[in-house]
Amino acid sequence: MQSRKDKVKDKPRGDPHREYLDAESTDEEERRRQEVEEVEEELRPVYDERELTELVNCVKDMTTLSSLQESDWTYYSEMTVREFFLNPHFTTLSIYYLYNRLNVSLSFPIIPVYELTYFIRQPQEILRADTFRDRVLFGSVNDKVEHHVLSVVQNVLAPIFLKIETWPDSILSHSRPVHRLNLCLISRRKFSVEHRHRNDTSTS
Repeated sequence: MQSRKDKVKDKPRGDPHREYLDAESTDEEERRRQEVEEVEEELRPVYDERELTELVNCVKDMTTLSSLQESDWTYYSEMTVREFFLNPHFTTLSIYYLYNRLNVSLSFPIIPVYELTYFIRQPQEILRADTFRDRVLFGSVNDKVEHHVLSVVQNVLAPIFLKIETWPDSILSHSRPVHRLNLCLISRRKFSVEHRHRNDTSTS
């Protein structure tokens, strides 16, 4: 009769070389993680309270939202603005109203909003109070589609097209619709402004 001891299979021995490689790989990953943490720590800016407060005030002054009041800024929203400056890992700061409350986020909103102001910088860029307005990319957008399409056509597309003088005729023929689109957007914008002005006058 075969003994139970003979039936039990011996546990396979581990490969010493494999175990050595696994341990070496773990040490390498830990070393790289520590290096990344050290680099991130070095890149964190150092502000005194005066400069940090000035940067926060710059953001508040440059935020253009309808009906924005000083009382809308809360302690939490100002702390989020501070975090944007203190941690260069964040590249985006967006400010918008949601459910009639001012929201400050370190990314763009994931749900539709009617209006927002954004600030964008280069990754790991340290912003200073004296150069903040020159270094940061900022702007405001709202739900008025024609206005923003007109802005893109006038400020982005038109200058590019007009500076190139070597377009073939087949390409130049397509510039006429762009010009007509520009005129159409301008007309619609003027009509919208005049219509809103008439409504305001009639209700006053």
